[in-house]
Amino acid sequence: MSTLKPILLEISERLVDLTDAVRGPEDAVTDARRHEIRMELRSIGDRLVGFLDHATGDDRTFLMFMLGSLSAALDLWDKADYAFAEARKDWPDHVGLLNEHYYTLIQLSRYPEALDTVEASIRIGGETPDLLQAKAIALAYMNRLAEAKAVMFTCIAKYPNDASSHETLAEIDQLTASD
Repeated sequence: MSTLKPILLEISERLVDLTDAVRGPEDAVTDARRHEIRMELRSIGDRLVGFLDHATGDDRTFLMFMLGSLSAALDLWDKADYAFAEARKDWPDHVGLLNEHYYTLIQLSRYPEALDTVEASIRIGGETPDLLQAKAIALAYMNRLAEAKAVMFTCIAKYPNDASSHETLAEIDQLTASD
């Protein structure tokens, strides 16, 4: 194990906790606490960037993945995209990386790339309600509403008890009705 790996794993755990907190419901975190979290995320980012000159191989790839996640948590979408794209060069089949990159691409309104990314995630990791919803959302943003609905019909047929799938279909139905 490299000397950097344990440090990155420790930082990664803290990053996940902070990211979950900052992305939580608005009423779950005070504005002051949200500011503190964002400042700590920036501090972690500075520390991670400091490792870039010395990281190689999987350490560097993991570092880029972490920088992508951190950038996304701070709504720095272009930086997140760059970091995720760099990490995907070495880990093209990492489902978690694909899923986070999908969300970033949606934020950047790069819907065809987002669709390709979520389809890769489905091919590699299998279908889940969340991934099928993500595919339908990308299709809807591309104004391919009939395809989006078909994806959701398939999703609901496979996962009839998934409430969020029914909600996603209802939202797509509203878009179809307004066309």
